Amino acid sequence: MWNFTVPGCWPKSTVVRDFTRMAEDAVFSCLPSTRTENICISTDLTEGEASAYCFLNENSVAKLHKFAHGDTIISCDVGGATTDIAISTISDAGQLITSPQLNVTPVGVVSVDKKFWYLARKTLRDVVGPVQADLTALQMTRESAYTNARTTFSGTAQEDRIQIALPPRTMIEDWPLQGSQIHDRMTIVKNHNVSIHR
Repeated sequence: MWNFTVPGCWPKSTVVRDFTRMAEDAVFSCLPSTRTENICISTDLTEGEASAYCFLNENSVAKLHKFAHGDTIISCDVGGATTDIAISTISDAGQLITSPQLNVTPVGVVSVDKKFWYLARKTLRDVVGPVQADLTALQMTRESAYTNARTTFSGTAQEDRIQIALPPRTMIEDWPLQGSQIHDRMTIVKNHNVSIHR
């Protein structure tokens, strides 16, 4: 069984599509007799779930611990800005089922990135259309302006709005153009920034 995970769940992203194809190509080129159903590529895992899969399938761990069907694994992925926890049950060899209560309220940096991407994409689609909006929003999640804003968010509680710069060389005008169309909680584009109300 081969398990691949993509950190960051943007299911329509070309990065995820390319990774999926490359993972399949890598397995089939090395092991041509591998059946497609033995390759599992997940694009919707949190960091906590991905670390649980890594732990479960790590050879050195498997030598020290014997896991059985129904065993519970609690994994905690402590990162630079967030802590992600997953409570999972072993359902089959190398396979996990994550407890549903953690799926109801997703937490962690992947969820933050995904929600920002959706918000930026939705806002930019009104300005430049879907294709450029999707790519620009995705690029924003990889830029230091966004990661710095995410990391320092809790220390800027006194500010009503968070400003996140558009990627360099992005030509997007202010939106909406008329101040009368802007309401207090609206996400807007101003001075080459996406401005989000807290």
